[in-house]
Amino acid sequence: MVVLLRTQRELHLRKAEKVRQNLNDFRKNATTQHLAITFDLQKTLICPVVSCGIAYYKRQLSVYNLGVHNLADDSASMFMWDESKAVYVGQKQSWSWCFGDRLLLIEIN
Repeated sequence: MVVLLRTQRELHLRKAEKVRQNLNDFRKNATTQHLAITFDLQKTLICPVVSCGIAYYKRQLSVYNLGVHNLADDSASMFMWDESKAVYVGQKQSWSWCFGDRLLLIEIN
């Protein structure tokens, strides 16, 4: 069991290092003609935040926050919405949101 855990940890660390190397390479080559953008869909926030009482067991609103970072000029934008404005559909290889008549789809290769 310990050997398996060490092997999985080593594999995870190698993958993380490869991602860091790729990110640095993309950052170095990023221009206005060749964009390099990272996305971060942060943890779903629950609103309102309550720790006890009957309100905790009532239906709460899910709030999403998407960070977009342009590596070429080091600018960043944050997009926040609640579940009444868009529906988040998470999948293993893609994220998609439906904003009324607009659909945002991010493919991960």
